[in-house]
Amino acid sequence: MSHAGRIVKILLEDAPEIGGEYWIIDGDVAFADGDVGDVNHEAYAVDHARRITLDYFNQDSDGEIIDDNEMAQRISSSLQDEGIQFDPDQWFAAAYAFAKNAGADEKTLATLLCACDRGADAREVAMKYWGWKWCRKSNISTWTFTDADRKSIIRGINQIIEQEMNDDAEDWNDLEITIGVGSNGRRMHMTLGELEAGRNVSRDPTWGGMTPSGVGESQEEEDADMLDYMVPEIKRLTSKRKFKVGEEVSHGTYNTIDLCRRGLAKLEELDYAGHERFISKHRDTIENLVRVESSLADEQDFNGDDAVDAHEDIERIWEALCELFDSYCPPGTFFGSNEGSASCYGCWPNEQDTD
Repeated sequence: MSHAGRIVKILLEDAPEIGGEYWIIDGDVAFADGDVGDVNHEAYAVDHARRITLDYFNQDSDGEIIDDNEMAQRISSSLQDEGIQFDPDQWFAAAYAFAKNAGADEKTLATLLCACDRGADAREVAMKYWGWKWCRKSNISTWTFTDADRKSIIRGINQIIEQEMNDDAEDWNDLEITIGVGSNGRRMHMTLGELEAGRNVSRDPTWGGMTPSGVGESQEEEDADMLDYMVPEIKRLTSKRKFKVGEEVSHGTYNTIDLCRRGLAKLEELDYAGHERFISKHRDTIENLVRVESSLADEQDFNGDDAVDAHEDIERIWEALCELFDSYCPPGTFFGSNEGSASCYGCWPNEQDTD
């Protein structure tokens, strides 16, 4: 796919993306989606910080998740073992002073702040001091972007694809990702294939986010270069074309829901602008298509007059698509079911015209 095609795909279509949220840790991944599981990014990082901190204070860090009260009790116990006098309500101040006086480095002190919920952003600590990569869908955050970081991200994404997508037939080289670099605020947009190739991005206009302000091309020049890439591809994708003789829209089903979805996908392929107009014109009936699909996916009953109306709307969508598809058929052809296989819908020669 060309650079312009890749960009237009993002703008005009639903690009494939990672579905969940993860930490990438030394190339391995840990699930951290709080909407699905019990632990989100922050909680996962805080728990790790607490285990590091307990190790530092010679406390057992194994076992279940450690809560605030247990942290306070166990660190206080360690300070008492060291013979340090302190106000129990000021245990953290005493712990921080102890670590600092003992020569603890910046990483250890930041981890202590994170572990004890003293204002440190757990995600930033994890990225900056532990080298973790924050992943939410197709967005990746890293503190630095060295070659080692790149390889760690690649390994992590490939693990996520294996765990989540489970589709060896899909070419995930075109998976769109965005990488944010915390140390300099830069954002980079690329495919997984480009990331794996280690592509040089310093002068590529499709990587404009990599160029610091005031360096290289002006914004106007970069925008012009971007348009040079995009305009021909936009014209190609948005131009209207006819069916080819024998081109199918669907086969092997009489299910009207499936027919509507396949028909809408084919219309988008034939004529993107026409697809948008059709969606706008039939918005209410298409909403009923979505309602029925959702009820089937959730295995929920959808009965009564509303269900009857919704299924009638789905029939109307398919009828409207069939009528519209006739206008995309070249002379001497028609749109409908195949004479040999009635469940095969597409563009077929008009036998009367060929006699």
